[in-house]
Amino acid sequence: DADARIVPHDPAPKIARVHSADPDRPNRTQPRVLGVVPARYSSRRFAGKPLALLRGKPLVMHVYHNACKAKCLDACVVATDDERIAKAVRDHGGEVIMTDAACETSLERCLEVVNRLRRRASKWNQRKKGRDSSSAEKKTTKASGDFDVVVCIDADEPFVQPHHIETAADLVINSDAVVGTLVRPGAN
Repeated sequence: DADARIVPHDPAPKIARVHSADPDRPNRTQPRVLGVVPARYSSRRFAGKPLALLRGKPLVMHVYHNACKAKCLDACVVATDDERIAKAVRDHGGEVIMTDAACETSLERCLEVVNRLRRRASKWNQRKKGRDSSSAEKKTTKASGDFDVVVCIDADEPFVQPHHIETAADLVINSDAVVGTLVRPGAN
């Protein structure tokens, strides 16, 4: 199993706690946690890896479905710049956010997703303010607004388990860490 490691950093304020309206976590003050699965089609070693089939299902969907089982996540999305990946995710019931092809790293893709979700929530709130609240349209996605913690989940880890994601999120939530990552001790 993987262990969580703290990445040293300068002391910073702890993550702001917000009330979660999630019925699975009633009456608990919790940070909002977003899972992001960055998935690129282009790769020097294995182009199209996220779409490679494993037991008849694209690799990225194994990751997405396992990630969605993590109780700490308020929402989970696949972030991609490739329409083939987006279509496969949607066809299998997943949520996709299209990102710029210029993103060079997974973390850049995650940051773009966070910024897009903030803009989406801001626009939705502006439209809602212009109408009677009883007639305001309902959000069709869990992924909107601000999140206190973002978990970047590698798209090529089809056997990632919910407790792995919960461990990484818990590390950041309950410490002064601003970044947490899962590692596995190597064989000597």
